[in-house]
Amino acid sequence: MEIILGVNMKYLRPICLVLALATQIGPAHAESATRKVGDTDIKFAVPDGYCVLSQSNNRDAQFIKVVDTLLSQSNNTLLLLMMECGRLRTWRAGVSGPIFEYITYYTPNAELSQTHSGQSHALRKALCTDMRGQTDAAVKDVKADVARAARELGSDMAVNSTHYIGVVDEDDHGCYAELLSSVKSANTSVVMSTLVISTYIHGKALFSAVYHKHVDDRTFEAELGIGKSEMLQLGSDNNDN
Repeated sequence: MEIILGVNMKYLRPICLVLALATQIGPAHAESATRKVGDTDIKFAVPDGYCVLSQSNNRDAQFIKVVDTLLSQSNNTLLLLMMECGRLRTWRAGVSGPIFEYITYYTPNAELSQTHSGQSHALRKALCTDMRGQTDAAVKDVKADVARAARELGSDMAVNSTHYIGVVDEDDHGCYAELLSSVKSANTSVVMSTLVISTYIHGKALFSAVYHKHVDDRTFEAELGIGKSEMLQLGSDNNDN
């Protein structure tokens, strides 16, 4: 199974990012999906053009296992996994090959049972402040994490390098940071762009990662458009703006 995966930091502390250009991606959302985070029900926003994967579908379950294993190696718990709807249709139809466009929601294991007190906007701002102080040192273990996951999965996927670009924007709904990773799987080598978004909803620390094959700066703009509308809808759906 040839799957091109981006990489997540070891987020024991949440992540941020910012750049307000939602012009290429509209604010509409196709659906939402409710999942329990600790003892709290959260209604997760699903961006327009993306579809939720289900454990009841065998092909979906294969990809869920890969992403879940990667996240668990960095002490995170997968909450929800989405894929660009067109690619999910071909994936379910048996078309293997690279998967470039997908989105995760996750939380650090240590945060699953934690509910933080305080106003959401203040908690979100504190995450951004923290992430602005991060450097490439924060992703130094990614290569080893992916290697362990690959051994567990019997896969040849590997990460050659990861660069933390840093916080690119923040707003009232979330904090946005960017990563670039050089990754390899089977006969495919590619640079993946990952927008990592951090927020708090009802005291729960939540993260989302938006993955694309990196082409140019327009890739960042598209990811940011998705991420900002995603966080706006997440807050609205949970009455926590």
